[in-house]
Amino acid sequence: SQLDFRQPQTGIAQGQPVMRGHGHFEATAQRGAMDRGDHRLVASLDAVADLGQAWRQRRLAELADVRTGYGRTEVIHGVDLSVPSDGVVAIMGHNGAGKTTLLKAAIGLLKTSSGTIRFDGEDLTGTRPSARVRRGLAYVPQGQQSFPQLTTAENLQVVADGRKRGKELIAEMLDLFPALTELLDRPAGLLSGGQRQQLAIARALITEPRMLILDEPTEGIQPSVVAEIENTISELTNRGG
Repeated sequence: SQLDFRQPQTGIAQGQPVMRGHGHFEATAQRGAMDRGDHRLVASLDAVADLGQAWRQRRLAELADVRTGYGRTEVIHGVDLSVPSDGVVAIMGHNGAGKTTLLKAAIGLLKTSSGTIRFDGEDLTGTRPSARVRRGLAYVPQGQQSFPQLTTAENLQVVADGRKRGKELIAEMLDLFPALTELLDRPAGLLSGGQRQQLAIARALITEPRMLILDEPTEGIQPSVVAEIENTISELTNRGG
């Protein structure tokens, strides 16, 4: 299997691998790429070196030589991955390549057998998922997950409870996902897949994360809602959230 990690930001094609796997699991990364048809802009070597230095200075999260899996089966074989503080990183690969496994390791749902996971310079490798959330990580798992027996409003409130800006954060999420406003009294289990996914993302954003991890955010969702989710992600990125 092969996994392709790309940093889909406009800029200059740098081409320097920042993440590499070992064994049969291999991963490559490219960042700052601007595709125009079959043409790719390439800078001089000096500009590339300057870009690489700037990249290293603004890393928000780093996975180094991470190995993890299930039981005796190792799925991730020594992956290195850097996430910038002001951009988006996409992880792409075939089914079963280990994308979800890698994300679960990043948020702490799977223990690593080796390697380190750092966030904002702090080593979080051995910490619980709740501790990582408190430090600014948020995870939206695959499958539009929510509490189906609770209403949309209650799903949001569960996360907002105990937060100083709880009411304000819920209001912000309804501005970000206006379709949820008319669904506040409806049980989450009766929402469409797209509506549940918007709810799941809204719940994660109420934690005010510095980095949001999304696993298959548009899987099984109608195209019009996919566009809304993509626009929301772009908006959050552009405003630094």
